[in-house]
Amino acid sequence: MIPALFVDLGSPIKIVMKNSYAESLVKVGEELPKPKAVMVVSAHWLTSEKYFTCKDEPKIIYDLYGFSDELCKIDYPSYGSLGDGEIVTKTAKITLVRCGDWGLYHAEWAVL
Repeated sequence: MIPALFVDLGSPIKIVMKNSYAESLVKVGEELPKPKAVMVVSAHWLTSEKYFTCKDEPKIIYDLYGFSDELCKIDYPSYGSLGDGEIVTKTAKITLVRCGDWGLYHAEWAVL
């Protein structure tokens, strides 16, 4: 069974620097088995409701103001799972979660 991980990005610039943080993400990615799906929980959607991105190919959001241009040159091809997203929205019992089309912003794709 793959463990649940809490990964705090802090600043996205960390992913283009040579440091122990970036190295630890690479190491975890190499050591863990490849998951069928990854769920990223974020507080960065400013909505009155809760959404789950339900797309097979979520867009990448480059909301990087004041950071190095180097970050905007990173291409992270993202493969979502419409089916898994729909399962999450149907089985969330504590609160209503709806399918949305937001995409992945820098704190998500940088860690992935």
